Amino acid sequence: MLSPRERRLLYDLGRGWTGAGAIVDAGAFLGGSTTALAAGLRDRPGRPPGARVVSYDRFVVEPYTVDEFFSGAGAPGMGESFRAQFEANLGDLAPLVEVRAGDIRQLGWDGTPIEVLFLDVLKSWDLNDFVLREFGPHVSPGSTIVQQDYLWGQNPWVQITMEVLDDWLELVDAMWNGSAVYRVRGPLPPEALASGVAKLAPDEKLALLDRAIARWSGAERGMLECGRAMLLGEQLGPDAARRQLALVRHEFARAPMVMDCAERVEESLEPATSGRTAGIPGPSRCGP
Repeated sequence: MLSPRERRLLYDLGRGWTGAGAIVDAGAFLGGSTTALAAGLRDRPGRPPGARVVSYDRFVVEPYTVDEFFSGAGAPGMGESFRAQFEANLGDLAPLVEVRAGDIRQLGWDGTPIEVLFLDVLKSWDLNDFVLREFGPHVSPGSTIVQQDYLWGQNPWVQITMEVLDDWLELVDAMWNGSAVYRVRGPLPPEALASGVAKLAPDEKLALLDRAIARWSGAERGMLECGRAMLLGEQLGPDAARRQLALVRHEFARAPMVMDCAERVEESLEPATSGRTAGIPGPSRCGP
C-alpha cells in the first residue's frame, strides 16, 4: 500500500536514525513500512546492538482487503490472522523488528522518547485521539512524523490534527495520494495532545479543515475536499456530504484518484456497503 517514494523515505529515516528515540511503525499491514524502516536501520553505519523498529498491527484480515491481498489458495480468510505472511515478508530483517500485535489502544506506549513516528493507523477519530494522547508527549523535538493518510480524503481528523499542531511542526515533504512528512520543531503542546480533536466544536473542525485545504492545489486539494464531504456528512447529514461531493466531481473530473476517493466517501455514507465499515477509511489495522 506504499509507493516506492514512500518506501525510500522510510528507508532513509531508518538509515539516518540518530538513536535519540524509538522508531515507531504504527500500522504495519503486510510489512511494507516495517521492511523499509528495518532495511534502513540494518544499513545504518555503527548501528548499536539492540536497535529495533517497534511495529504495531492487529494482523487480522478485513473484508475489503480480501480481493487484493488474500484471495489466493491457502490465504487466510476474513477475520483470520495474516501474521505469518507479515513475518515471511520481514525475512532476515525480523531481528530488527519488535512486533506488538493487537489493539494499539490496549498495547499503548512505554513512555520512551520517539524519533520517528510513522502513522498509518489513524482510521477514526478515536484512534487519532488515542495516538495523540499516548504517543504525542514522547515525540522529541527534531524528530519526524509521517502521516501516511494525509493526502487520502477519508480521514479529516488527520488534517485537523496537523492544523492544531501547526505552530510546532514544519512540513518538509508530501507524496501524492499518501504521506505528508513533518519535522517537529519543539515539544508538542500537552493541552492539545490531551484534548484531541474529536470533541472540538463542529464549526472549529470545519474551519481547521478549510485552513488545511487552502494549503493545497490541484488533485491534492481535491482529496482534502473529499474529506470535507465526510465532515459535512457527520455534522449535517448525507445530503450535505453529497452536495460537497457533487462539487468535487465537477471540479476534479479529470483526477481519477479523486473520483475514486469521492466514490468511497459516498459509500461510507450508507450503513454498510462494499464490505467496508461506514465512516472508517481503509484498514483500521491497529484497533477493532
